[in-house]
Amino acid sequence: MKKIVISLIVIILAALVLFVLYPLRGSGALTFLRQELNLQEAFQESEQISPLAPTISYQGVEGKNALELLKQHYSIQSKDYGHDLGEFVEAIDGITPQKDEFWALFVNSKSSMVGASSYITKNGDVIEWRIQKISSAN
Repeated sequence: MKKIVISLIVIILAALVLFVLYPLRGSGALTFLRQELNLQEAFQESEQISPLAPTISYQGVEGKNALELLKQHYSIQSKDYGHDLGEFVEAIDGITPQKDEFWALFVNSKSSMVGASSYITKNGDVIEWRIQKISSAN
């Protein structure tokens, strides 16, 4: 009797899996699910970045640049490339992007076209830093 109950449970579970996954077979959803699982595994193996990479966010202050405000609110590591290029943010609060990523500056949800030391904020600006992949120009 016990074997019959276990067999029925296994059959029901198999039927449920087939019922849910079979319709997704041609839709690309299974590929998406596999890719999502691969991403989660890759992030779990990484020691430098969390799967939920944080977005660093703060408000603009009239007349102050985005970099000086970042330094006021967070501990950063940066590399200064001189007056023309400015500082490149390498880590924020100890979070360092992987080698194929960088901290990207966004102003009011749009990617900034200038460096953080060149962008003079205004009251009401929302300044964000997000980890982004470096894209290749192939």
